[in-house]
Order: sequence, then C-alpha cells, then structure tokens
Amino acid sequence: MNIYGNKKLALLFLLPALLLLLLFVYYPIAESFVLSLYRWKAFSSERVYVGLEYYRKLFSDAVFYTALKNNVLYSAISIVFQVGLGLVFAAVLEEKLFRGMQPFFRTVYFLPSVISISVVGLLFQLVYHPSIGLLNQGLRGIGLGGLCHAWLGEKNTAIFAIIATSQWQYMGYIMLLFLVAIQKIPQELYEAAEIDGVNAFQKFRYVTLPQVKDTLVMCVIITLIGG
Repeated sequence: MNIYGNKKLALLFLLPALLLLLLFVYYPIAESFVLSLYRWKAFSSERVYVGLEYYRKLFSDAVFYTALKNNVLYSAISIVFQVGLGLVFAAVLEEKLFRGMQPFFRTVYFLPSVISISVVGLLFQLVYHPSIGLLNQGLRGIGLGGLCHAWLGEKNTAIFAIIATSQWQYMGYIMLLFLVAIQKIPQELYEAAEIDGVNAFQKFRYVTLPQVKDTLVMCVIITLIGG
C-alpha cells in the first residue's frame, strides 16, 4: 500500500512538469506538423491543404542531405572533443600535481561558455579573417603560409571552422560537470589502486571512468542536443 501511495505521490509531483512539457513541447510539435500540411501567404488567413507536398520537396532536395550530413558530423565531432577532451582535462586537473592551480584553469576553461554566442561569432570572424585574422597571421609567422585559407568562405573548411568554435566555447562547461563527478569519487578507491601499483592511465581507466559513467551519458546527451 505504501509503494502504491508513493507512486501516486510521485505522479502528483510530476504532473505540473508533464503538463508544461505537453503544453510547450509536444503540442507545438504536433501543431507544427499540422501547419506543414498547408500552404498560405504571410498576410492572408486562407490556407490550402497540400498534404505531404513539402516533405516530398524536402527529401528530393540535395541541400537537405548536405545539411543533415553536416549536422551529424557536427554532433559526432562535438562528442569526441567536448565530451572526450572535457573528461581528460577534468581528470588531469584533479591530479595532485595540478590541483593547486585548478581554480585558475577551471575559470579559464569555463569562461567561454558564459560568453554570448553573438560575441563569440564576432570574435572568431576576426580569428578566421583571411587577411588580418589571427589564425592566418600565425600560420604565416611560423612559415606555414601555404596552409592559409578563407576559413569561413570555403566549403571544405567552413563546417570545421564552425565546429572548432563550438568546441572552444562549450568544452569548459562539460569539463566542469566531469570535475564535480570526479570529486565525488571516494578517495579510498584511488588509494587502493595506488597500493596495487597502477599507473595514472590505469587509474583513469579502471577507477575514474567507471565512476563517472552516469555523468558521461548525461554529457553525451547534452552535447547531442546542442549539436
């Protein structure tokens, strides 16, 4: 009876969130699909039913598949760099050698994630500028002028330039989530591993990684949603 009562109580607490989810997420999705079955002008209330015509056009458009491919590429690279490097950096900062400098590096890495996306866009427009940009100027300065590109103006480099910007901005946020998870790991596990004579990589693989797997899954989901 208590279990049944607890379920009813849990449902009662969940109800407001579920109602908000239905109202602001699922209802707009359903309404958007219904609207996509009609054609109408911006300044007219008259709607003409066209069925799946727009979807047929969409799936026969080569640009759609290019956009889809770029989106998958963006998400996959984001998981590798944001989640992968975020976890590695968090583990490194938790090492005794770097723990004293952790507040400084934590702030430096996290700061980009609180900067407005508009500001980041303007900043990296200057970084990628073909003539006066920091990236091309740096390549010329070290004798690698042949690698200079119009990074945002060439189809082979534009997507990767944008992906790199995103990694710079959000990797610190993911790193901070991993730092919190690593700090909750009982120190006894690390001490036992050291007594067994494991090296730093083995300690990361057999102690840190299994203990932060829930955070790892959450970070992958967050990154996929963002991507």
